[in-house]
Amino acid sequence: MNSIRFYVPVNEQWETAVRSDLRMTAAYLLNLMHWKWLCWRGDDDGYVPLKTAYLRRFMGQDALTAVRQSLHNGHVIDWDQTYQEGVRCMGYRIRPEFRETHMIHCDDRRLTRRIQRLQAEDEVKLLPVHRWLRERLLMLDFDIDRARSMIDGMLPDEDSPLTVREYRQLIFGQLTRLQDQIADETPELTCCRHGRVHTAFARLPRSLRCCLTVDGQPLQGIDLANSQPLFLGVVANRFFSDRHARVSLKKWKPLEKPLPYGRGTTLLHPPITMSKKSQVVEIKESYENRLATVFGLELSGDDNKARSNGLDEYLNHCQEGALYECLKRPDEDRARLKEALFADVLYGRDNYPSPLRERFRQAYPAIGFMLSELKASEYRRPSWLMQHEESKLFIGGICNRIKVEQPDIPLVTIHDSLLTTPAHVDYVETVARSEFARLGVSPTFHHESY
Repeated sequence: MNSIRFYVPVNEQWETAVRSDLRMTAAYLLNLMHWKWLCWRGDDDGYVPLKTAYLRRFMGQDALTAVRQSLHNGHVIDWDQTYQEGVRCMGYRIRPEFRETHMIHCDDRRLTRRIQRLQAEDEVKLLPVHRWLRERLLMLDFDIDRARSMIDGMLPDEDSPLTVREYRQLIFGQLTRLQDQIADETPELTCCRHGRVHTAFARLPRSLRCCLTVDGQPLQGIDLANSQPLFLGVVANRFFSDRHARVSLKKWKPLEKPLPYGRGTTLLHPPITMSKKSQVVEIKESYENRLATVFGLELSGDDNKARSNGLDEYLNHCQEGALYECLKRPDEDRARLKEALFADVLYGRDNYPSPLRERFRQAYPAIGFMLSELKASEYRRPSWLMQHEESKLFIGGICNRIKVEQPDIPLVTIHDSLLTTPAHVDYVETVARSEFARLGVSPTFHHESY
């Protein structure tokens, strides 16, 4: 097991703010806050949410109370103590003068054992395809010097809450951690409860991907157009195909533990189960046969009505990669419309007026109806389902198949994008199209050279 490392402020005043016997515990908290910030988890004010129960598990209640208060009183961190149980965690923010970090090794044996135990638990949860993807990361070369020279010219998005200095500081922090991972040959790879794979490479800004190579060869990206809306269409196919599926989808939620594709089931099986054995939707026939029924006319009255109310049109627009263009008005910016679509229609609550939401529902009544049904008891359910379908297809389908067929090729996943070398682009896209065809979908892919 690797030694435990913390990234702590270069400004040594943080050490004087806490008792010497709690210094490593404070380092753990500061490292976690800094890492969450680098993962873009901060809100508009820079606060990152941390679960008290999670912190208590490693730090202990007494140590957590003492360290948190000492760092706050010492003006090392800001602490938003407001929270709502089950909805919103307490927020933490490292003050700007303490955001530049360096690495130290943990010399607290008790804390080290706790963290190593967690790492071992997380390792057990990884599937063979995850470990294979992590091995692919070892093939990458990263030109750190070139990346650092590019930071001085990088700017945050116009609507970003980060200042230019904060943005560049954040990117520099990402590069520092990435450099250490490369040097130690310990690339980070985690899998969230939605099944999505997260790595330090995936968090890098797109403009820095040109610094990635494999044996001197640059990478090429294969990006899925209209990705999340397309996977919502995949969910809609299931929603309108079977009333039992409808009931299951309206109650579905991700597993509390990050077991991304289910245990004891085929990776491509939909997440559909009913409470009674007689009601279980058996997934025996192939996707082709099941979706032939969905796309055909073998639907009951309400389903036929829903399909005639924009479902096929929506699916076609997503497959063509033209959904945003179809919704966009001449005076609207595509990027802003896309952001608003996610915030107001797909991911957000429906308890406030939104002209775009009304426009979407008029264009695609069936999808609008389904979103309302899925959000009725939990507004996050559509986003959970879309992310689950994405990871199931990209990780459980495409990557798992490439692992079996051509295990030696370089491959990096960035959620709905696949990066490989020019020599393997055609093969990777062929596999991707084949896996989507099993869903009855023919998507649009964009190629990007870095």
